[in-house]
Amino acid sequence: MTPRALMDLLESRRLLAASPVASLPELARISFGGSTEDAIAGQWVVKLGGYKGTEASQLKKARRLIAEATADVTVRQHLFAPGTFTVNLPTTWSTQQQYAALSRLPGFVHATPDWVMRSDAIPNDPSFGNLWGMNQGNDIDIDGPEAWDISTGAMSQVVGIIDSGVDYNHVDLYQNIWINPAEIPATRLANLTDIDGDGIITFRDLNNAANQGPFKITDLNFDGRITGADLRVAMGTTSGADNGTGGWANGADNDSNALVDDLVGWNFLSGNNDPMDVFGHGSHVAGTVGAAGNNSVGVVGVNWRVRIMPLKTGGINGSDNTINTSAAIAAINYTTQMRNRGHALRVNNASWGGGGFNSDLQSAITGNNNAGIIFVAAAGNGGSDNIGDNNDITPHYPSSYAVANVISVANMTQSGGRNTSSNFGATSVHLAAPGTNTLSTTPGNNYSFFTGTSMASPHVAGAAALAFSVAPGATVAAVKNAILNNTDATAAFAGITVTGGRLNAQRAISALAGFPNSPAPALAASSDSGLSSSDNITNVTTPTFNGTAGASNTVRLYVNGNEMGSTVAAGDGTWSITLPALADGSYSVTATATNGIGTSTPSTPITLVIDTAAPTAGGAAFNFSTAPHTVGFTFSENVSATFSLANLTLDNLTTSSNIPAGSMSYGYDSANNVTLSFPGLSSGLLDDGNYRMTVTGISDIAGNAMAGPFQFDFFMLYGDANRNRTVNIGDFSILSSNFNRSPRNFGQGDFNYDTTVNIADFSLLASRFNTSLPAPGDVPSALPPAPPFASQPIGESVADEVLDSGQGV
Repeated sequence: MTPRALMDLLESRRLLAASPVASLPELARISFGGSTEDAIAGQWVVKLGGYKGTEASQLKKARRLIAEATADVTVRQHLFAPGTFTVNLPTTWSTQQQYAALSRLPGFVHATPDWVMRSDAIPNDPSFGNLWGMNQGNDIDIDGPEAWDISTGAMSQVVGIIDSGVDYNHVDLYQNIWINPAEIPATRLANLTDIDGDGIITFRDLNNAANQGPFKITDLNFDGRITGADLRVAMGTTSGADNGTGGWANGADNDSNALVDDLVGWNFLSGNNDPMDVFGHGSHVAGTVGAAGNNSVGVVGVNWRVRIMPLKTGGINGSDNTINTSAAIAAINYTTQMRNRGHALRVNNASWGGGGFNSDLQSAITGNNNAGIIFVAAAGNGGSDNIGDNNDITPHYPSSYAVANVISVANMTQSGGRNTSSNFGATSVHLAAPGTNTLSTTPGNNYSFFTGTSMASPHVAGAAALAFSVAPGATVAAVKNAILNNTDATAAFAGITVTGGRLNAQRAISALAGFPNSPAPALAASSDSGLSSSDNITNVTTPTFNGTAGASNTVRLYVNGNEMGSTVAAGDGTWSITLPALADGSYSVTATATNGIGTSTPSTPITLVIDTAAPTAGGAAFNFSTAPHTVGFTFSENVSATFSLANLTLDNLTTSSNIPAGSMSYGYDSANNVTLSFPGLSSGLLDDGNYRMTVTGISDIAGNAMAGPFQFDFFMLYGDANRNRTVNIGDFSILSSNFNRSPRNFGQGDFNYDTTVNIADFSLLASRFNTSLPAPGDVPSALPPAPPFASQPIGESVADEVLDSGQGV
């Protein structure tokens, strides 16, 4: 249409059944990097160098720097990888013009069009009445019942569904929807009961009456069950505090991952916490992975028990089968982040593909691999002709990315043949799985038959999750090998897939029986010198870790990825390893276990802090300029857990008295600054006198004690504007020059702290004129001896000076 732009614009479409402000993106046919594919018009994924910190801080920096550089590039969102963003440019520009503008951005590394990929599914007439892929008479299936004799899954396992979303209210899915434990408000979590004792709060727990009611959760949409819809309702508050009503959405990013209230997943298209599926594809995929089993409802997934994490990256309405590359990148990076934070997410499913090569998408999948997440992807359904292509010749992304955790899946028919629409590849497609006339869950408590490699992929993803349920310590390589090395030979796939066979779930998980679990290291009590027995902060430089593994397993302990010790577990599985001396600092500690079957994945990292430095205090200052009075000082490290007013005394050395603890208060900020105030004194003000503050008995959280008391001496003398410990003509001159002026402070003559220099301040000065307050141990010099603070009559010459000034007193 526009040769200058080298792209074919498609008609813009409006959203009908989602966010009222969302719309289907305008698409363009773009040639870039050797590919000619559909992409979002004017939208690119760009990588910029020099970015670190939180997602929010990176986004703020990029928007500022790019706005300073050009008005033609708008930063849309951060994609959960350092320096990786989606940006928009004028759609009237050619691809070359857009890329040229991006290449001039500060810190530019690379950029790729935001390719559009499509769901690899073909809806079919709902006429097939059983789940043949799980089990059928000719045994051309995945041996589901045989696998279920070993395991029906575990709620400890999480599978990411990167798709059009998931109907988290579906009667056959809601019990198996993931809940982000770190987003459960503390005011609700304190009242919840882990009904099945698995250490996780799930929808199975919430649907027990014990977990329903005020300050728990209630059926807010009156559908007879607790679902994601109830959790996503705004929390009821009174004066800003939880009043026990409403849902769990408190408008806070409780887990500090830059996503507010990501309670049951995330919508990476609209940037909100509603990953609801309106297209149907993602829900269908989710049902194959983990529709609830043995519940007398609908269908069953490969896993009867599992947690499904909905990650909406496409399907903005009921007719949209597209997946945005940028949204997919963000979703995949999110799962890496969550896995690295300790969430048991070991499998992602990507039933979509198309578009050109994208290095940031490949990097995101590599991040999954490094975090121990298998990435199962549909091999694709050919081109527009629905005739399968050879992926060895024409790569299909993401299934064709050469990353170790990728498993590419072809579509097998009920008779064991290759569905003619299914892509293949002797080196690029790993195995086949049932994907033709597959019955599964669709939105609105419905069920539908779909066909495509999209339906084959979740059979394998489900089998991978089932494998992790029996071998949670297994590595990506171990599970991938168990799946690929235990297929059933199938003639139709010989020579056109890597294995030449179809998925056999029972054989795959049987191969992992006895695989060692990851041994969770714990800091030994003898090495935990700190305040807490669970914070892993110690001043012991050669700490000992212990734990439990399989009998006679070889346990290896790693510090920052380097092996630092090993031992063989005893017959009861117990083990102990003492590390060599470590310098002060923060360390990541993991452990693996090895037996005759394999080596476990590293345990969830724990952070060990070695701290042998004793805390100190300093930087003390007395604020007398304004009211109320305060004394500030700073600790060298965080001692907020051990510091209190019991560690502090404040003595008036002049009157041989002290300020009672009940008259004092303090604040402690994130920079370890302490601010002492005196709310129990009149107007929060100290009287005249020499003061000594003493801080003692302080230890840090590692158990290091402050070497000795910290003392700070200061004084207060009303009328002494110039702070020379004497009320004299110099102070009067300061007062005189500021008389009847406002605002003013103590150093300008405002001795009664009403912000104005007036007759009251003159009276205070007069009452102390020619008074001195020697420092402790000093004696007055040229001044005549007088009791401290005794009122001295002001000289006539001084009074005359005020009168002569014309200001009066």
